[in-house]
Amino acid sequence: MRKISILLCSFLFATLISMLTISPAQANIDQFTWLPPYVKVGYDSFYGTNIVGYKTGETASLVVHVNNNLGATMNVSSVIISFDWDQNVTLNSTASPVQIKNGQTRVFTVTFDVPSTNTASNMWAHTYKIHVEHVNGTGYPLTPWTENWNSWVGPGYKFVVFSGTQADALELSQIISRIASNDPFKDLTFNSTEAKLAVYKAQNETSNGDALYQRGDFVEAKAHYNVALILYNVAYSAEETLGPTLDDLFIREIESRISNWEASASLAASFSTTSILLGSAVVLFGIGYVIKQLGTLRKPETEPVKK
Repeated sequence: MRKISILLCSFLFATLISMLTISPAQANIDQFTWLPPYVKVGYDSFYGTNIVGYKTGETASLVVHVNNNLGATMNVSSVIISFDWDQNVTLNSTASPVQIKNGQTRVFTVTFDVPSTNTASNMWAHTYKIHVEHVNGTGYPLTPWTENWNSWVGPGYKFVVFSGTQADALELSQIISRIASNDPFKDLTFNSTEAKLAVYKAQNETSNGDALYQRGDFVEAKAHYNVALILYNVAYSAEETLGPTLDDLFIREIESRISNWEASASLAASFSTTSILLGSAVVLFGIGYVIKQLGTLRKPETEPVKK
């Protein structure tokens, strides 16, 4: 029994060594990046995950970085994106394979037309795989390899096909976000009551639009975003109208203050002149009084009358 166990273990060990020996070598997809003109990249409240979303009918592009660490030259014949709606998109270079020497990295761009929502529903986010095929490798038996949409370090982005209305709603939402994140909208630092009220209404419309988008009602979401954008424009116009009025009031206030200052200065000048004349009269009166007293001192005393 012991002899059988030893033989079985030896067989299994030899099988493992054989499998490792014949296992095909694999290269690396260092990274892959979606290029504009996507409508959105990042977290989306409707899908509840990170996405990259393109409008139906637009052109999408994926850049794939392929690194060769096989220890041998490889020749890439095609790069394929395989989507979960049973469609493959291929960058085919079979006629002229792209050579990548050991330790080198080459960049491949796969471009394709975004399908309709009838083909790829916009009600959920789609997964995909990236296949790299290569031929005529030297030194190793090279075979294709595959990477999933979330296989490398960093946030994985599922693929979304936006309908026209949904894309319009998102673009309006992004415009509103840029407006609302800038002063004076952020702190409601308006002088016009009409402008403040318009901004408050716009914020309510935006919140309603966000809630409707999250529920998947893209038509109504777009309508509320449109109203919000109109209200922000109303706020701008109201503030611009109030601006010249405030400037006129400010100028009038300055003119009024200048007039008051001039009147005060005239009063002060008049008071100063009166004070000088009064002071001169007092001085002259004093001089006259002194002269009179001096005259009295110089007058001889009257002699007594003889009887």
